[in-house]
Amino acid sequence: MLPPAMPLTLLDRLQRRFGWFAIPNVTIVLLAGQAALYIASLLPQGDSLARVALDPAKVMQGEVWRLVTFLFAPPNERPLFVIFYFMLFHLFGTTLEQQWGTFKYNAFLFVGWIANVAAAFIGSAILGQQF
Repeated sequence: MLPPAMPLTLLDRLQRRFGWFAIPNVTIVLLAGQAALYIASLLPQGDSLARVALDPAKVMQGEVWRLVTFLFAPPNERPLFVIFYFMLFHLFGTTLEQQWGTFKYNAFLFVGWIANVAAAFIGSAILGQQF
């Protein structure tokens, strides 16, 4: 006799409906963007990484690209530490995607993105920064 079927979790139902939105190898995409910005920041005429940081006041002034570009901001450290960061991010990210599956890993990153944006705006409001 077969055991009773397990009910679908919310994440399973979301995967059935929106699974085609999942970006495979999203860790590689994020790493490529971070590496490109890190190299650009090292160039003599390189742009400051502050231009891609999540700044709620500037988002409210119309710089809405900051809601996405902060994901590509590399750590502002010495090159050796940045290399270790990239290696660990690649190791952890690809392992999680392999173990959880593409949709669940994307959902994990999406929830983290929403939480970061919400925390930035709530923190800005609590600390009294003017928009």
